[in-house]
Amino acid sequence: MDDEIEAALCREWRGLRESGDLGVVLPACGTRQWMRDDGCVGYVTVDYSVQRNVGFPGAHRSAPGVASIVEKYWSLRTMNGRQDPNWRPSLNVHVVHV
Repeated sequence: MDDEIEAALCREWRGLRESGDLGVVLPACGTRQWMRDDGCVGYVTVDYSVQRNVGFPGAHRSAPGVASIVEKYWSLRTMNGRQDPNWRPSLNVHVVHV
């Protein structure tokens, strides 16, 4: 049963993340923009991926060395629809255990 739950969660993970329903647990990963006096600023998510059963030491008590889900993506700050050269991209990596 656990494998079925993990598979379903992995399939739906990005939709859950972009909906903001997990916003209190993990930082937002969706693309957002808003207007300021100096232009339209925001963030865009690029190179998004979700992997299941990623192995690394000490990842989980019940299955040593395996994480249920690993989410990876870059957050780019934007200014008027382009990457803002004054902000460095941020690499986000989240390890999730089911």
